[in-house]
Amino acid sequence: MNLFYRRIIRRFDLLPMGLATRFTLFVALLLLSLTLVLVWIANTQAERWAQQSFTARAEHLYAVVNGISAERPSPQRMLDLQKVLDEVAALDQDTIYAFVTPLGPSGQPAFPDPETLSQDPAAGKALQTAIRRELPSMEAGEQILHIALPIYARGSEPVAVARMGLLKRGLVDAITASFNRNVAIAVIFMLFALPLTATTMRFVTAPISRMTQATKNVSEGNFEPPVDEARNDELGELSRSFQSMTRSLQESFEAVHRLTFTDPVSGLANREQMRRSLQSVVDRGAEAAFVIIELDRLHHVHRALGLDVGDDAVTTIADMLRDREHSLPKVSPDAARSVVLARIGEDRFGILIEGEWIQESVGREVMHFLDAFSGPVQVGAHAVTIKAHAGIAFVPTDGEDFSTVLRAASDGAMDARGAGDRLFGFGNRNMESYAFRRLIIEQEIRVGLEADQFEVFYQPQVDLRDGSMTGAEALVRWRHPQRGLVGPAEFIDIAEESGLLGELSTRVLRLVCKQGAVWAGRGMFPRLAVNISPSQSRHPEFAADTLAILDASGFAPQQLHIEITENTAMTEPRQTARQLAALRQAGVGIAIDDFGTGFSNLASLTAMPVDVLKIDRSFVAGCVRDGSARVVVAAIISLAKNLGFETVAEGIESVDQRDYLVQLGCTYGQGFLISRPITAMQFEEMYLEGSAATGVRQKAGGGWPAS
Repeated sequence: MNLFYRRIIRRFDLLPMGLATRFTLFVALLLLSLTLVLVWIANTQAERWAQQSFTARAEHLYAVVNGISAERPSPQRMLDLQKVLDEVAALDQDTIYAFVTPLGPSGQPAFPDPETLSQDPAAGKALQTAIRRELPSMEAGEQILHIALPIYARGSEPVAVARMGLLKRGLVDAITASFNRNVAIAVIFMLFALPLTATTMRFVTAPISRMTQATKNVSEGNFEPPVDEARNDELGELSRSFQSMTRSLQESFEAVHRLTFTDPVSGLANREQMRRSLQSVVDRGAEAAFVIIELDRLHHVHRALGLDVGDDAVTTIADMLRDREHSLPKVSPDAARSVVLARIGEDRFGILIEGEWIQESVGREVMHFLDAFSGPVQVGAHAVTIKAHAGIAFVPTDGEDFSTVLRAASDGAMDARGAGDRLFGFGNRNMESYAFRRLIIEQEIRVGLEADQFEVFYQPQVDLRDGSMTGAEALVRWRHPQRGLVGPAEFIDIAEESGLLGELSTRVLRLVCKQGAVWAGRGMFPRLAVNISPSQSRHPEFAADTLAILDASGFAPQQLHIEITENTAMTEPRQTARQLAALRQAGVGIAIDDFGTGFSNLASLTAMPVDVLKIDRSFVAGCVRDGSARVVVAAIISLAKNLGFETVAEGIESVDQRDYLVQLGCTYGQGFLISRPITAMQFEEMYLEGSAATGVRQKAGGGWPAS
């Protein structure tokens, strides 16, 4: 039974209607069921009452008849009894017949029934029942209720039967009247009960309806639902709990939105948000310029000064771009502008400028942003010089999806960086793009490594005090089968980005050690400096591998100098110091290359096993005319002297530069004034000639040859 009710309730729950309607319908069905039961009970009671009424009349008639026939009735008494029955019949309009049927000696009627009664079996059945049982009998025909009452004299057997027929119409009318009355009461009750129930349910379920609407609002992103929290009942408690849950959902949604569409460091939009913004422009059929700003040396800040300072630099740059956005000049007074700023990479920022633009106007907009990097960027206590290049692509001209537009803008930025003298470039999607050329070069580098196409050139280094040749810096060149001799500026960056620079540096180190061993066999002992890539120096087996190469070649460790850049040394100073210490203990000299361009601190520098500081060519180039460069060069040389380091000046191109460096006490120098990078054979000839000339000058009292 419980399973049956559960199935009914489950099917009821599947009906497409609200809670109030369901409950009202449920109450209506319940009230209807109760009303039907009550009507049935009332009708049953009415029918029973009607039956009792007829039975009472029959008993009354029986008492009258028995009173008249106390003695054995004579014919006169039979007539008197008939008269009484006639009077009873006259008083009741429902009485059809009333007469006495005498019984013969056999106990059966002395006279046959009238034709009207003989056709109704119920009349004969009532008579025979009264005779046989000697008790009052009542049988219902189709329209008449037949009553038969046995009449006794002094004896124990009946002598006659008093008979009466009553129309059932009275009984039916009484029952019908009772039924109609009960139905009318039930209808009136339902008419009042159902609207009252519906109104009550609407009042009770109104908070639930509001909470349902609030739930839909929350699912649509509206976190201010119209929920009544002032109630003191269970619904009020539910509302307050729902409101608390909504606030938690809102906070979680905002946190997820921030993580999904906001860069956590800069606070700008991230790559995904930029993608959606650009797709929105395409979907609306609008036009926009998409700009990529690539920042050089920003990753050096992370490596040299740490992640915290690097993040501060990113935040500072983001603030600078926001300020530039707010001060962006209008193309015209009525021109509407929509700008989206985003950080789309470690050192890449994206700008989406919506509107109808021509290249010249976009160029002015981009230069407005690039001007922010015209001077040093102040990050805490550090003034960082950051160069920026930009690439510009147009939507939908250069693409209708984010990846295509991004690739076009990246091509423009790479072209600008490759050109050197341009700050921004315009992207394109043809197969001659800069990105495609870089991909081809990367593949050619791999082939070149396998085919031994890379050679070592040597740029001589001299003692600035007397001009004697002391050694050389090993520089790699690419002997390309189609393009001839290719300089490092065209492939070093690509080799580093593709992870091939470590292998290339190791190849150069082997070639230099092998050549140095050959020269040593010929009585030549130049000091050879080899540049080591950042990835190579960070390898845990770097020192062991270097010593193994020296041992295999037979080149003396004292004749080898390892050069690492300042930023490489400062990125992981402890690990770098351990690697370099092992080499220095074996006799290998250590030089810090491009000193003055990175972010060294004295504590890290003094902890490094360093022998030589190489002064960057940018400072040497301006040391004669630029006061700031003079100060930097003088400071580096003074620092090196105080720490016991030697100094090598790079990029000496004039006699004035050389003389100034000699005046400051710089130890060694290299540059075009002395010699361009040359082959091993040319270096050998120059070294031998320089040694002979140096011996002559030394006999003559030393000093540089006459210029």
